[in-house]
Amino acid sequence: MEVIGSFIIGLDGEKKGAGERICAFIEQTDIPVNMLGVLQAPPHTSLWHRLEREGRLRQDAGEDLGTFSALNFEPDRPEAEIMQEYVEAWEYLYKPSRYLARAYRYYLAMRPACRAQAIAVGGTLPRARFPNQGLTWRKIFIEIKSFFKILWWQGLRPSYRRQFWTQLLGMWRHNPTRFRQYFVTCVQGEDLFDMRKIVREKVTAIIKERKIEVLAAALQGGLSEAPLEPSASSAIQDG
Repeated sequence: MEVIGSFIIGLDGEKKGAGERICAFIEQTDIPVNMLGVLQAPPHTSLWHRLEREGRLRQDAGEDLGTFSALNFEPDRPEAEIMQEYVEAWEYLYKPSRYLARAYRYYLAMRPACRAQAIAVGGTLPRARFPNQGLTWRKIFIEIKSFFKILWWQGLRPSYRRQFWTQLLGMWRHNPTRFRQYFVTCVQGEDLFDMRKIVREKVTAIIKERKIEVLAAALQGGLSEAPLEPSASSAIQDG
């Protein structure tokens, strides 16, 4: 079983540093893939009706309630603080070296696949749940092409290539039955690394549209291109 985390920031009663606490939890549990969004009040839900009664719904928010949408209500803590923590959390979680380390720990800790365990004890192999449809030459070609692409993207081009190879060989040696799952998660990382830029652009647009006052020290002239690391905290350790 693989876990995908999903977290929301911007809830009522939330204290400053919620983004850091989310990151700390993810690092402790080693969940590789996580989605983080700001709270939305979908129309005609209990939350929506409560915020409407309190006069906190924003009438100009529109109906776009996607992952990277702006808050459609007035939060009970500074909006700039929420948006800053939101960006910092994405930057922290999907820094490539940290993401790969988390994925490595996650799959390395998995017990071997059922077939491998059965072989080890000389038992009967479990039947496949789905019929084996086989691989066509086209599928084989696509998989080989994808394999070499990721070797280029993460194994040759970037600064973290040494970590990539060390972990890839480590997974092959110590938990080979989970090698494919681990490798696929590495591939997914390429899209997630790019998401950091998308989040920054979306939040920058929200800040300009809402004319939100942001901390100059953290977000000079909007959101800078340099990574925004969460402030030092003993609760968060680098992967």
